[in-house]
Amino acid sequence: MAHILVADDDTALAEIWKDALEDGGHTVETAGTGSQALTLLREGDFDLLITDVNMPDGSGIYTTSEARFLQKRIPIIVASGNAGVISSGMLVRLPKIGADQVLIKPVDVDALLKAVADALKNGPKLTIWDLVRALFPRQLPKEQRNG
Repeated sequence: MAHILVADDDTALAEIWKDALEDGGHTVETAGTGSQALTLLREGDFDLLITDVNMPDGSGIYTTSEARFLQKRIPIIVASGNAGVISSGMLVRLPKIGADQVLIKPVDVDALLKAVADALKNGPKLTIWDLVRALFPRQLPKEQRNG
């Protein structure tokens, strides 16, 4: 099964999602901030990132765009229950920065498992960074050339 990173500052929710995903046979690590998530992404080999939008020390939006910049060719699911984020239309723009799926909280376990299965089956969408790397691989810093 998959190695999944769940980034959410709501530790109770992150644990519920972790338990559900582990019951489904996945290996799961959690992060409570955007910077923790990025550290784990830099150091680990993940098959999927699930991130909240509003987190301390690096939002899910920054985490998503940075994960793509780091050449993480993994599907990314972004979730938010923040009424301001939802009503602002931000969720509709998230696919443009690399989100493969967007979920609105609360997300029941069955919906989460379906989204994860779909994301793992379909893989990540092509991003602008994929195109830049393909066209100009030598112009990027060495750590960003492999993808």
